[in-house]
Amino acid sequence: MRKIIALLCAALLLLSSAALADTAAIDYFDRFEIRGTIPDGWHSTILSQSDMDLDGDIRPDADDPASAYMTVNICFNETYASVGTLKDLSETEMNLLRQTFDEYTVAFDTLETDTGVSLLVARETGDDQDFLVLYTIWQGYEIELTLLAGEAVPGRVLTDAQIGSCLSYAKSLGISAVAQ
Repeated sequence: MRKIIALLCAALLLLSSAALADTAAIDYFDRFEIRGTIPDGWHSTILSQSDMDLDGDIRPDADDPASAYMTVNICFNETYASVGTLKDLSETEMNLLRQTFDEYTVAFDTLETDTGVSLLVARETGDDQDFLVLYTIWQGYEIELTLLAGEAVPGRVLTDAQIGSCLSYAKSLGISAVAQ
């Protein structure tokens, strides 16, 4: 349980410009470790979990339906079983990955964190930018963090400030193999 909570707490670093607490580093099912700075004033909820996947929800402590929040999804994907990290994908494989967003108008970018984790950034474009996805692969596991506008926000549109905060915190995300 503490492993899963740590994973979600690491994702918190993507959400807020609030005062920062200590750095957390915990194993995810003894497969990998996610390290990041945990912002104060946020909490995580595990929605479902198994040995191969996790779905979570991260929200500010204040129950404000207008606040942005993040969903976290980690799952093993047999397609990527032999893939170490996102950097190991060929350009053809990256294009196939980008095609999964075809139903949306999306701009893609890549972001490398301060610890060398490569993230695919998918940002919905246009007047109704209602999601930002940060995606990576680690040892066959897909890790997807999705920033969403609050339910009470008209049109569920993210602000540039929320997106900027998310991207700046993503820079400190780290993932590494667990020492056996």
